[in-house]
Amino acid sequence: ASHPLLEAVTQSILDGNHNRGVWGELPVYLFRGLVRRFLYSAVDEDGHGLPPRIPIDRDELPLKRSLISQVLLQLLAANQLKALAPLATREGCVNSIATLLGEIERAARTPSELAEIITARARDIEKGETRGVTQIDFDKEIALIYSTYTELLNQNHFTEEDSDQLRALWVLRGMIDEHFVRVPWLANVQLFIIDGFFDFTPVQGEI
Repeated sequence: ASHPLLEAVTQSILDGNHNRGVWGELPVYLFRGLVRRFLYSAVDEDGHGLPPRIPIDRDELPLKRSLISQVLLQLLAANQLKALAPLATREGCVNSIATLLGEIERAARTPSELAEIITARARDIEKGETRGVTQIDFDKEIALIYSTYTELLNQNHFTEEDSDQLRALWVLRGMIDEHFVRVPWLANVQLFIIDGFFDFTPVQGEI
């Protein structure tokens, strides 16, 4: 769960007396490393791995907010934003939506699942005629932004930490990008230790 714990565990395993080294990979990870391990080792029915993706949320390549800004401008130009239109070009709006999309991904919800939730909620609360902009209008536009953003990630083979975790969950469920997949090495795992966590996000808990 933290770099200091990772270093302490690694040093204890490779103490120089009982273990001087390892063949291959030392199976000790931060959560993001474990997620990448799932994604990089997954294979489809033909034994092919998943295509590699470029992370866009690293310090050396901070493209996530820029991509979300482009999504907002694109939807605004296409007249697909009403509730968010007055705010869509503001930096604060971009930052807030970037944070919100991360929360949705950490809640283990895909764009289609979010759209279904909002549709069901709209049926429950939209009784009679409503006037002006409602919360449902904002929710629907967030769902549209999330869907468009995810499509851009997929088209350009981009990824980021929250997206990786959601994809890893689907890998473990056996289906991703409409392909059946599996993680071969999991069948040989005898002991799996999780340490250092005081809380899990929903997607981490599901993984």
